[in-house]
This record gives sequence, structure tokens and C-alpha cells, in this order.
Amino acid sequence: MTNGTASKMTNGTVSSQAGGSSLTLQYKNGKSAASQTIAIPSDIPVVAVEPGQLADLQTGAYVFVVATRDAGRALTAALVLAGKDGLVSRI
Repeated sequence: MTNGTASKMTNGTVSSQAGGSSLTLQYKNGKSAASQTIAIPSDIPVVAVEPGQLADLQTGAYVFVVATRDAGRALTAALVLAGKDGLVSRI
């Protein structure tokens, strides 16, 4: 999946990690397995997703929201990712 630039999104499982500078992902490519090695520059943040509570959504927190709109045009969140301690997601 590309965003129209030279970047690409890959979802997979980490199969190896080379000293913090790259990792290899295993993923499904159609019906067969494939792998991809990805370089990780030192200035790229690595974040972890963990369960949270509604109380974690503090004023000023940066969020990424996936929502659906009902027939009355009201939005309902299906997913909320919130930055912690000032983190701003690059999603």
C-alpha cells in the first residue's frame, strides 16, 4: 500500500532485528509468505500501543480517531489512539 510517494506501509510480524538499525518483517503477500527488511533511522520514534481508559484523553493530547457516521450524521469512534506525555503520532 502506498500513499502516492516513495513511502510504503507494511504490516507484519518482526522476525529479526539488527542492532536497532533495521528489522525484518514477515507478512502475507497474496497467498504466500514474504519478508521485507526495513531500515530505521535513529531519529524515527518507535511507539507501543497499549490499552487505555477514557480518562487518558486529557485536554491537549494529540489523537488519531477512526469513526463512523450514522444516519443522523453523528460520529461514533471505532478506534482512538492518543499520544502520551506529549507524543504526536505520525499516523
